[in-house]
Amino acid sequence: MSEKDTTVSINVSIANKKFPIIAKSQEEEEIYRTASKRINDMISKFQAKYGTQADPLDFLYLTAFQHTVALIQAEKRNDTEPLIREIEKINLKIDEFVKE
Repeated sequence: MSEKDTTVSINVSIANKKFPIIAKSQEEEEIYRTASKRINDMISKFQAKYGTQADPLDFLYLTAFQHTVALIQAEKRNDTEPLIREIEKINLKIDEFVKE
């Protein structure tokens, strides 16, 4: 199958606005749909907390902020660079010890 055969055009709805998206696989389609659901769920929570009289864009801003904070936290948890540097230092010390 060619790549064209595996792409599918879908519509996701975020804050009652539809967006056309091209998914390159069934897995990607599922990710897009899950993402839009999570965003809408977060917006609903903010609406319940702050009331529907607040500006709907404020809910989108807060949702973007919370998701970005979660992304940064996940990146920090998965940051292996400091660990790799420490391993390299240990390797250097081992090499020096073995050479003596």
